[in-house]
Amino acid sequence: MRKKILIIEDDDALIRLLKKFLDERDYELIFTDSAESGKELAIKHKPQLVILDVILPGISGVETLKMIKGDDQTKYLPVIMLTSLSDEEKINDAKILGACEYVIKSDLSLNSFLDKIKQNIL
Repeated sequence: MRKKILIIEDDDALIRLLKKFLDERDYELIFTDSAESGKELAIKHKPQLVILDVILPGISGVETLKMIKGDDQTKYLPVIMLTSLSDEEKINDAKILGACEYVIKSDLSLNSFLDKIKQNIL
């Protein structure tokens, strides 16, 4: 059975890259570019992992993480934060709020990212 990953990201180029890379590795992917629909999709589709951008239009990724971790239906989900920010304070905040990983886009290696996915996916 294919593992399901919800990706909440608004960068089209990164979405295309992740889609191609993860599709080839037989993951089922659900995409949204808004925090508002991210939590709803998490409840509806019950993914085994959420990949969440920190900077999103409207509600931030950190606020979305709070919503996901604050809901009994989704609090168990592992969340990998993905961002262009390398702010140590934001990294610590995300980890305190329950993110299992914090990946900086400029440091993104697809193979090491895949390892993080495999280590954290339910």
